[in-house]
Amino acid sequence: MAPGEMTREIVAASRSLAAVLDEESAALTEARFPRVAELLDAKESATVRYEETIRMAGVGPDTLTGITLAERSNLATAKADLDRAAARNVNALRAAMEMNRRLVQTIAASIDRQRVSASGYTKTGAAFDRSQAQSTGDILPVSLNRTL
Repeated sequence: MAPGEMTREIVAASRSLAAVLDEESAALTEARFPRVAELLDAKESATVRYEETIRMAGVGPDTLTGITLAERSNLATAKADLDRAAARNVNALRAAMEMNRRLVQTIAASIDRQRVSASGYTKTGAAFDRSQAQSTGDILPVSLNRTL
């Protein structure tokens, strides 16, 4: 493949991957999780294309030495755009995971607060104070996966 053609292929693959990452970041930011799932195949395809193109470009030491200044500039711009898209995507993924972690903690705390002891009142008629009693083993049949 000619150096100019290889450069155009790298730029196209970079822009394609950056576009998918940007769309996924937007979906994560807007909590449109079904859209994130829909983008998985597109993200994988764009990643495979990008990796294959970069691998082909690195086959020979002189593969990209004959490119023009304009092609070199396009390559640098595409790389910078991909780097920015990847950074935004990482931040969006971290924020979504943190939101999910907090949601699970809130649900677990709510379930814990709603647990009722089998003995709701003491023998004198006072409300049962769960904090003063030993564990009675009345755990609700709910489990939360810590990896959510």
